[in-house]
Amino acid sequence: MVMNEWYLSLEEPIRDIVKALRDNGINTVCSCGHEMYVQADLIPDGQLQTIHRTLFNYLAESNLPIDFTIEIYLVVRDGYTIQCFANILLKESHGSRVS
Repeated sequence: MVMNEWYLSLEEPIRDIVKALRDNGINTVCSCGHEMYVQADLIPDGQLQTIHRTLFNYLAESNLPIDFTIEIYLVVRDGYTIQCFANILLKESHGSRVS
């Protein structure tokens, strides 16, 4: 698999998960390989299911524990959605593949 330079700039433990999410239409905005989390923009119309399915499939296909938390933050001011994003928290063991 060939990755562009942008993906190579991400911390290795989280890189493949960020790529899997982006390849499935989820715009990630922040990630950390040390704390094993990803923050993603979210449109509250069904992308939660896409994130869940993408993570579940990625972890299962990678033979990694299927153990994660998705936190949704929706900020509404005066009836308008100002911000909506997801924090994706993963176990530290997801950064290294299980044989």
